[in-house]
Amino acid sequence: MAFSVEKVLDIQPAILKIIGRVDGTTSKELQHEMTSIFAANHKDLILDFSEVSYISSAGIRILIEELKQLRTVGGKLFFIGLAPHIYEVFKISGLTSVFQIFDTYQDAINSLAK
Repeated sequence: MAFSVEKVLDIQPAILKIIGRVDGTTSKELQHEMTSIFAANHKDLILDFSEVSYISSAGIRILIEELKQLRTVGGKLFFIGLAPHIYEVFKISGLTSVFQIFDTYQDAINSLAK
């Protein structure tokens, strides 16, 4: 499965659906897409991982970097649709306490209302 992203920018928070593998080669493209969304004044972003088959340490590093940048402007980053093996990578890395991870889009939206 080739790497690609689909953006939904006409709602708040914006959604970035990631498709394929996030690795050393594709993580820069993901970073570029995330940065362009933040530059368009979207402070909050939902990353849809429902079609991500793999994430490397390079991909995780990009997510951490973007989260740090987003926090400087009071933004939030949400993750939805993580496959069990992807969730396990986040859990083993200790990132389940760093990232806001939800099963569905609606769960992420509901957390904003709290």
